Amino acid sequence: MYKLLRQTLFNKTTFIIGLLFLLLLWLTQSVNNSELSSNPQNKDPAQIDYYIKNFTNKAFLADGSLQYTLSGTQLEHYKNSDTVTIQKPVLVYTNQHNWTLSSTTAVTTEGLNEEIIFEDNAILRQNGAEAITIKADNFAFSPKNKQFIANSTKKTVSINWKNGNITGNKIIANLIEDTFTLENVKATYHVQ
Repeated sequence: MYKLLRQTLFNKTTFIIGLLFLLLLWLTQSVNNSELSSNPQNKDPAQIDYYIKNFTNKAFLADGSLQYTLSGTQLEHYKNSDTVTIQKPVLVYTNQHNWTLSSTTAVTTEGLNEEIIFEDNAILRQNGAEAITIKADNFAFSPKNKQFIANSTKKTVSINWKNGNITGNKIIANLIEDTFTLENVKATYHVQ
């Protein structure tokens, strides 16, 4: 009788432990899936068909001269959406001023030689003695049009240099003509 009671308790205990294990496994899987789907920044890792760590991509003009260099800590290509995301991207545009554009992330759905959107704390810097810094929520870089376009939805676009600053909602930096077009402008100039 004691042996039968012990065997019955052992079977019930084993059954309960097994049931608790399956419940815990199910809960863990549910939490992981809900975190992936609730955060739009998270993309399904199963959809990545390739990634590259610490990469550099160079684009050249028809005459063989360097147009720009794009680098980042990680590039991921998502096969279903044909989207490329880049972590900590840095783009150096080669012309007489050698502009440098950086941000937290960059995204393109058209390929690295088409429009690239630099998101989160985007900063465009002109190198040289008369350096200019432009800050925005995001920048769209178009190699074909040789333009940087900044739009700010959360805050203003700001252009800073040693003698002043300009703010606005939108800026188009035309790299061919070396011109800036701004919307809703406010400027401050410091006399030295």
